[in-house]
Amino acid sequence: MFWTPLNGGHWVCTRADDIETMYSDALRFSSRTESLPRGATPLPQPPVEIDPPAHDAYRRIIMPEFSPRAMHGLEQRARELTISLIKGFQAAGHCDFVREFAKHMPIGIFLSIMQLPLEDAARLVPLAEAKTRNGDVATSLNVHLQILDYIREKIEERRRRPGNDLISRVIKAEVNGRPLTHDEAVAMCGVVTFAGLDTVVSSLGFVIRFLAENPGHRRQLQENPGLIPNAVNELLRRFSPTNLAREVGHDMRYNDIDLRAGDAILLPTCLHGLDERRWDEPMQVNFHRRQIFHLAFGAGAHRCIGAMLARTELRVMLEEWLPRIPDFEITPGLAPVTASGQVNAVTNLPISWPVH
Repeated sequence: MFWTPLNGGHWVCTRADDIETMYSDALRFSSRTESLPRGATPLPQPPVEIDPPAHDAYRRIIMPEFSPRAMHGLEQRARELTISLIKGFQAAGHCDFVREFAKHMPIGIFLSIMQLPLEDAARLVPLAEAKTRNGDVATSLNVHLQILDYIREKIEERRRRPGNDLISRVIKAEVNGRPLTHDEAVAMCGVVTFAGLDTVVSSLGFVIRFLAENPGHRRQLQENPGLIPNAVNELLRRFSPTNLAREVGHDMRYNDIDLRAGDAILLPTCLHGLDERRWDEPMQVNFHRRQIFHLAFGAGAHRCIGAMLARTELRVMLEEWLPRIPDFEITPGLAPVTASGQVNAVTNLPISWPVH
């Protein structure tokens, strides 16, 4: 662990054991601070910024939309959308994967869960990107407020015309025998919106970039599609995108370091997956690796509710992409563009393939 004075000052964890402990131990490491720099969220964000056991009642409101029962219909939608998108550019022999695929498939699924118009993605996606990959507090706060204004509009629409979507579920929900306040409903829908608009988009970009640059690994999946589920977990380990935070709950001595109540600690999940103390040859991608316990979706009480959906979307993409576009590479003369922040991402990914 080391201390940086940047972004208001905070600790940074670099080892798998510590990162895992701090994600899992809500008594010592609170979720009151979930993102850095601090001050970029205008409202408390249930359930992600509330500790157990109070957090549990909020989490239960959202869980049915991401249950195993819900996955069947969502997987079918993801598969249909994946095939449609690929057919749209397959004959061209090239695409920018992020712009033409990654920003459409998972976002289309997310908007269907919320029953929001697909065309609203053009308004929302740039805001989500600015929020998750922007170090300026004032800018991040302004972007967050814009998304919450959008959510308020949609909540008012659902109050007039309730449906079977996630927004309607939230505004009808109760916590400990009382209705959610308006601010709680807005904040909860905002949390889901940020997660649904960016994280899987980022993971898709890292997966396809790796396969474009590593034809041997690509052939493994083409020759043995049964490897795809394990490959998804291995690629999430290697390219885990999130950089979330925790807050020290009370003064303590932790591994010979004095931590003070209120200190913020950044927990880069990518470093969990790259710790040689935990993994053999952690920089190498091995689709036959066993017991892949990565932290791409966090750990403990706050483990990402959408983890099953994210893995499903990544798996479906590979199952439908590889048979249709088996040989692809980074387009010669062009280069991927990456960015870091609360969620690391490949922001541009020009790829090309032979057309027969």
